[in-house]
Amino acid sequence: MLADTAGFENQTAVFAMGAADLVLIPCMADRNSVLEARKTAAQVASIGQIARRSIPYRLLLSRWNPRGLSEQATLADIDASDLPRIKQHIPDLVAFQKSTFSGVVPISGLVGIQIDRIIRELVELEALPAKPQEKGA
Repeated sequence: MLADTAGFENQTAVFAMGAADLVLIPCMADRNSVLEARKTAAQVASIGQIARRSIPYRLLLSRWNPRGLSEQATLADIDASDLPRIKQHIPDLVAFQKSTFSGVVPISGLVGIQIDRIIRELVELEALPAKPQEKGA
């Protein structure tokens, strides 16, 4: 199951984190995003204590330009905070912005390649099944 909820301090997010096999925490290239990611990571740990199990999490770099100066500073901040992250990132492409208006999720071209890489990494982390499950199974 994949659930996308509103951010920090949201009851739906708390329930989703408690049921999650892995929590993805989006992080953009700015200081406030790193601060919010830290808070969310602490919240995941707290929910894990209540659930009496470890709930793994990873940061997902979003709207990312790997060569940007802000991105490099953000990575230094993330690494200094010992926040684990997914190797792949979601690039800052117009196709993602357009999808918020159209509701159509881009699946081809560079966007498709990046999303496929993220999915493969989630499969390696055993957060997604290697093979899609059939409906009703």
